[in-house]
Amino acid sequence: MDASDPSTSDEVTTVSIPTETTSGILRPIRKLVVFVLGMSVLIVGIAMILLPGPATVVIPAGLAILATEFVWAQRWLVYLKRRAQEVAEWRKGSKGKPVTDPDATASDVKSPDEIVK
Repeated sequence: MDASDPSTSDEVTTVSIPTETTSGILRPIRKLVVFVLGMSVLIVGIAMILLPGPATVVIPAGLAILATEFVWAQRWLVYLKRRAQEVAEWRKGSKGKPVTDPDATASDVKSPDEIVK
């Protein structure tokens, strides 16, 4: 049991794989997996609007999964976060106006494309 003997060494040998190769091969597969998983969670969340369940938790979770690969999902996630903040402020009595407010106009609600940039 000599210290120079590689069979008794505690060191771990790592193999580095070039990222260009793995990202080129695995990128479409990862994107497909994220799409299928994210859309499944999102559809279940949308179904929970009518069925019993925490739709307000599941829908953003599905969008968060999709947002790891898709810009459109990032935009919708940012939009939902801002709307949730506005509703929370409105409930506290501050200046935010919910969509159901009769004084709110279409210009008070920003689309996801206007938010991100």
